[in-house]
Amino acid sequence: MKQKSPFLYIEDVKVIFGCCGRTARKRISKAHERIGLPDETFISIQGFCKAYDLSEKRIEAILRGEAEQLSREYAT
Repeated sequence: MKQKSPFLYIEDVKVIFGCCGRTARKRISKAHERIGLPDETFISIQGFCKAYDLSEKRIEAILRGEAEQLSREYAT
């Protein structure tokens, strides 16, 4: 079983937003700027969620490929 990383990388952001690598890198940079951290090619899940006002549960579901199931749970 793959251990969950507490960080998001460019590839993860590409999956979350459905964007290219360049845009994903810009989103990570913008998140660092919003929360006042030095620019890196990765960011903590908590920091990213805070910067973009997203749910950690939602981000983790998207990365696991369970986003549709989660949406259905919220709808009921």
